[in-house]
Amino acid sequence: MLPWSIKIIYGFLSDNVPIFGSRRRSYLYIGALMQIISMTVMTLNIILTAELAAAFLFLSNVSIALSDVVLDSLMVV
Repeated sequence: MLPWSIKIIYGFLSDNVPIFGSRRRSYLYIGALMQIISMTVMTLNIILTAELAAAFLFLSNVSIALSDVVLDSLMVV
């Protein structure tokens, strides 16, 4: 639940810190890339330990929460 409980930080970050001149699009790309990497590694069974599996699931939750915040801010605008 940690990635979902700090969603306000993602909002402040995406609103105030532009990446490559874009405030929200870059964060959507970062979230999508994190999701692709984490799910690809999990699917290919590269993970050998439970700790690494938990780390990639955490990364997946962070990317979904980040994308959710950015999409919500786009809907408001």
